[in-house]
Amino acid sequence: MHVTNALAELSAPAHEVTLHIYMEPSDAIIRGVMDGHLHVGVVPAVNLPTSLETRHLYDEPSYLYCAAGHPLFAKHDDRLGFADIAQYAAISPRYPLPAEARQVHDALTLRASASDREGAAF
Repeated sequence: MHVTNALAELSAPAHEVTLHIYMEPSDAIIRGVMDGHLHVGVVPAVNLPTSLETRHLYDEPSYLYCAAGHPLFAKHDDRLGFADIAQYAAISPRYPLPAEARQVHDALTLRASASDREGAAF
């Protein structure tokens, strides 16, 4: 991943740079960059302000996942339909999503929300 390589290079002893990495909701990161509290931010490329200079870093696919012991865990992907998935509680992301992804999430049985992907993993 390009981000990991860039962070390793920046934090090399010769650069005398100290990195502080924070996990925040996208809107908080964007505000932090715009008001100067943050030098750089990494957020999904959805509804970004045109006043910010942006660079594409990588594509991040989204997958459905569940814990071992969940009724869907043992089902093979090609035998799992949307109706099967919609029977169970799902987590709604509170971070920006492309319209197509938002439509898919909105059709699920949403019982919780998370501000980031890491939070959804719990």
